Amino acid sequence: MTIERIQGTDGIRGIVRLAEDCSGSDPISVFLHEAVLTEEFFELYTYAYCQELLEADFASANDLAVIGWDSRDMSGSFNHSAIRGIRKAGLTAVVVDILPTPAISLYQLHVGAACAFVLTASHNPADQNGIKIFIGHSNLKLFPEDDKRLTQRCLSFNFENLRSAPLIGELRNDHAAARKLFIEFMADPQNHWLNKDSLAGAKIIVDAANGAFSPLIEDLLNYESADYIFTNCDPARGINVCSGVADLEGVSSISADEIENGLFSGYETLEKMLASGREQKEKLLNNSGQVLGFVFDGDGDRCFLLSYDPFQDCVLVVGGDAQAFFQAKLLQQN
Repeated sequence: MTIERIQGTDGIRGIVRLAEDCSGSDPISVFLHEAVLTEEFFELYTYAYCQELLEADFASANDLAVIGWDSRDMSGSFNHSAIRGIRKAGLTAVVVDILPTPAISLYQLHVGAACAFVLTASHNPADQNGIKIFIGHSNLKLFPEDDKRLTQRCLSFNFENLRSAPLIGELRNDHAAARKLFIEFMADPQNHWLNKDSLAGAKIIVDAANGAFSPLIEDLLNYESADYIFTNCDPARGINVCSGVADLEGVSSISADEIENGLFSGYETLEKMLASGREQKEKLLNNSGQVLGFVFDGDGDRCFLLSYDPFQDCVLVVGGDAQAFFQAKLLQQN
């Protein structure tokens, strides 16, 4: 069977395991026969894409390649391997560490990097990881034909030649600069939907999914008129574990019973939404105040909006499509 493309809708992702724990002799055979991504695969994948750019004259030696990740690789084995792939190809690896995907892609544009790699499996469980790629100065994701070319390069490559290859590219860490840029960008009124008084009197429960937003979110949401409760901001608890957007997909409302005794029992964000809503029920019934939730996915490129309904004693869920509709309506009004 001919394999045209190993990527999904947004990069490649899957169950990860160290190469020493797999039976295959190289990362491609492990991927094809065991459906596992190893740290060697990460090195091969970033190397192959950087080589693609160099051979197509979309990059030159020592050009920049930004790389960052979410919080799932606690040992750093996969992150460091991906960095080695960049450096072995001859590009400069600009490391920004744990940051949300939008922050990483923004920094790529800011420094004019040839590409950006985000190591993440998004909303997938903690035992999975993956790689997203942003293209050069356009900041676009790979097109299907790009995926196919990269797939064939990976499948045809002899990894033994890469094992002993020297680290010819440079290495630098720009985490502080990338973090500062993102916070300042989001604070600019031109780049967000809120004015200073939009959240006055609101109680807001923020769920960072124990992921990429965990070390950043409290500095980002600094509207003093709102009362924030931050949850799931500890990567040690496991990314996307009883947190984040994964289990909210396709859900429009969650009853109190589902939160207290059912499918969503143990979800701290929903429990706090319910408790806060009940505390302020009289105010809410009189159209005074709000109890809201901001729920991010693991790599921080999606956010669901929650709202407590005092009439039904439930939590309403507004996903990305509905948010886009409401944002378009707001643009029309303004």
